[in-house]
Amino acid sequence: MSFFTLQASFLFILSVLFLPHTGLAQHPVAGVVHDAVTETPISDVTVQVDGGFDAVVTNAEGKFVLTVPRLPVTIRISLIGYFSQEFLIESASGFQAVKLVPAVFDMDPVIVTEHESVEDIVRRVIERKKEWRSRLLSLTAEGFARLTVENDSDILFLSEGIADITWTPKEKWKTYVKYHRRSSNRFFDEDMDDVKTLDQLGGDAATFNLYDDTIYMLGHRLMGPAHPEALKYYRFEMMGQRLLDKRIVYDIGVTPKSKLHTGIAGRISVIAGDYAMIEADLKPSAAVLFPPPVQEFVLNATQQFARFGEGFWLPVGLQMQGSLKAGIVGLSFPRMNMRLVTRFSNYRVTGRSRDFPDSLTAVRRPSPSPLPVFTPPAERTLLAKNDSLVQRSLIPLTEREERAYAQIDSNKTFIQAFEPKGFIASALKKSGAFDDDRPNGERDGRPSLSGRRRQGDGSRNVPIVEPYFTYFLRYNRVEGGHGTISARFWFPKSNLTLNTSAGYGIETRRWSYGGGMAWRFGPRNRYGVSAQYLRDTATRFLSLYPQKWTAIASLVGQDDYFDYYYNEHLHIDLNMRAGKNGRWSLTGGFRMEKHRPLAKKTDYALFGIDRVQRPNPAIQAGDLRSVAIEAYWGRAPQAFRSRAYRHIMLSAEFSHPRLAGSDFSFARYSASYSRRFPTWLKRRMLPLTLDLRVTGGVSHGTLPLQRYGSVDGSLGPGSSMGVFKTLWNRPYEGEHHAAIFWEHNFRTTPFELFGWNALVKRAIGMSVFGGHGRTWLSATTRNRLALQGVVPNTPNRYHHEAGLSINGLLYMFRLDFTARIDRPGFYAGLGLGPGFVW
Repeated sequence: MSFFTLQASFLFILSVLFLPHTGLAQHPVAGVVHDAVTETPISDVTVQVDGGFDAVVTNAEGKFVLTVPRLPVTIRISLIGYFSQEFLIESASGFQAVKLVPAVFDMDPVIVTEHESVEDIVRRVIERKKEWRSRLLSLTAEGFARLTVENDSDILFLSEGIADITWTPKEKWKTYVKYHRRSSNRFFDEDMDDVKTLDQLGGDAATFNLYDDTIYMLGHRLMGPAHPEALKYYRFEMMGQRLLDKRIVYDIGVTPKSKLHTGIAGRISVIAGDYAMIEADLKPSAAVLFPPPVQEFVLNATQQFARFGEGFWLPVGLQMQGSLKAGIVGLSFPRMNMRLVTRFSNYRVTGRSRDFPDSLTAVRRPSPSPLPVFTPPAERTLLAKNDSLVQRSLIPLTEREERAYAQIDSNKTFIQAFEPKGFIASALKKSGAFDDDRPNGERDGRPSLSGRRRQGDGSRNVPIVEPYFTYFLRYNRVEGGHGTISARFWFPKSNLTLNTSAGYGIETRRWSYGGGMAWRFGPRNRYGVSAQYLRDTATRFLSLYPQKWTAIASLVGQDDYFDYYYNEHLHIDLNMRAGKNGRWSLTGGFRMEKHRPLAKKTDYALFGIDRVQRPNPAIQAGDLRSVAIEAYWGRAPQAFRSRAYRHIMLSAEFSHPRLAGSDFSFARYSASYSRRFPTWLKRRMLPLTLDLRVTGGVSHGTLPLQRYGSVDGSLGPGSSMGVFKTLWNRPYEGEHHAAIFWEHNFRTTPFELFGWNALVKRAIGMSVFGGHGRTWLSATTRNRLALQGVVPNTPNRYHHEAGLSINGLLYMFRLDFTARIDRPGFYAGLGLGPGFVW
């Protein structure tokens, strides 16, 4: 885990920034609202043009700025618990002082009305919403949003922007960011300066509406309180009643009926008669969990709604406050507090008439004057001292925010503001991972903290060649230690890649070397050709395990997992990307290989461990010439990865003496499939899932030992998804093979049900899993190999096993307990995953 992963989480949370904003009117009307009795300023008061489509809410100091298309205009100021007031504004001069008189009940509030229960009230809200939503055909608006980031004492970062939004039933939301400014162009990494990036973020943000059926919140799909099935999943209780003018407003508490339901909790306020939600004060329920590195996340959202046109209830403001504490063992960040405030206005709504359903009614304010042409400056951001945005309509800054805009250090980076603590943080700091400071704002083209490459002066120039050097160490009972140095050279202008490698085996006293090329061409680099020559030791069967893992097992005294042979080969391939977005890879090629047997050379293990390794079985020497075809889609499974990435692979290989004089005659076919299926609690960011991996292969002819199919076992005490955990240190192999592996991840839900919150907060979860399969050898082949002294590890029946896993130990480890079903056997081992992404 590094800061790179953590910052991605912060940027994801930042994606709620650029929500829609109000109109482009020419006349600002400003004011401040106080309580007429206490003289204190009132926040979240709705200020609306009477009969129009402009509305705002007051800030924390009771201030508002509302822009209107023309003067004079009548504005209506309202808040639950007060008598509304209307003002005729004839000129936009100075702040209007408004005092709202509290509306006090002259009778005791009752829990329910005479004729309806709380459920009846909510049912009517749902029915009314369904009616007016069905008449809504299109919507445009403008939005303003301001994000404030602070620690426990100071405001560290402000960002605000204006965007146009549109909505239709078919295309849903679209957002166009027009203006934005921020107090620093370095705080959340230079990647965030790109206007296009902000536009993409705004697309997600525009969908945040507490009146919606589904509320998308940081990866969770939460059921809204006005969802058609809300009464089935939520418990509604009357909290009390207030007045809005002389109309009753019901304050109704909302809580999930099930502790596993990822929904919302809090209060909604419903106005009698209209049965519309005019305010919502909600937060995620206790079941809304976030994986490591998030240790604690608190969020509260308050949103106001006003009636526009023929009964369309649309948001006029949103106030969201959040607190984030993140880190792992050895890397802990200070608490980050965030506040997001937005305003919505200049609504233009087209819908069906309520009285005449077959006719359309366009309810909109007169078109404003055309926007001036806006050209972003070179740094793609308006810094605090630029007043271009201030001249627009916006939410007034509080005195604290005004001071912050004037005093914030615009050169301070995120790491400087929230410096992490712990031994991992110290190591990263010493390695320079947090050193983003360069003199005079220079950018050197290095990847930024979010993983993207910065675009600085000269970085747009395509280099002639990009070299890449690696080294690789391995150990096995045939070569002993072996080291390889590789170099790859990519020529971007021609899409040509050249590679070369050289290595040496200590026990074999033999050099390995090779080289090759790959060239992509055609529309969108759809086609490719490659050639690769290599002389090196090869493993005798394919496996999920890379040799770096098997080398460690051998060095600590475990059985060497692989068998080996010497292979000098030349592979020539043609490749084509096919299907939508080129996700299928089709490859066909010719193989020229020279195979030679190798003998065991060493039994060495670290720490003086006395371990005699098994002999390395001799293969049939000869020249193999074959044609190979492969179709591939998705991401291949890997060892010690809990997730079954969606993956399909189909392959075939054919060899015959008539094919360039091959010494072998066979055909083999293989296939594999991996997929993750969400099962329950699908509204969560991380729903319960079923991972599935299926593999199999068949052959005919005389299949050489070095082309046998295999099914993996566990690597000593380490286990992985897609292997037989009760099969130790050696795979099954044969002419044919078939296996299916499955794992259902219940995540933290078992412990949530028992109320073991200490485990839930540490992301400790539970999985059940199993594996079933075998390999086959014909009797003829078995007898032939026995005469050669070769005894493949091939079972005579199906292997069945099942087990239970405790996940998330120290955030990244798992403890597996597996029982053999077809015969006695038990395994207990430690694995990796589920980790930071479950």
